[in-house]
Amino acid sequence: MEEFTNLSPEDVYVSYKKTETTWTKPKKMKFCQLELNEATVSMTPDERILYVYRDTKQNGDLFQIDLLATSRNTDSLTLIKIPEVNTKAWESHIYFNE
Repeated sequence: MEEFTNLSPEDVYVSYKKTETTWTKPKKMKFCQLELNEATVSMTPDERILYVYRDTKQNGDLFQIDLLATSRNTDSLTLIKIPEVNTKAWESHIYFNE
């Protein structure tokens, strides 16, 4: 295996509840990239939009994916394009209030 250039790569996994006491085996989301750090996920209350932190430029950016418009385990994240988000600052978390 090649040495990682990222000192602490993290990935996002998904597991689904089968019964009150059992869950499916966790699976890595397809959008995770080997040498990038994807972490600190957040989801809208309607479970439609998943927000993900990804360290692509050494300061991190926030991405989103519409889970209802795509398959639940898609490989495509979209950079959030809001003027106050993804600035030159390190932005690692997102929260929306209804």
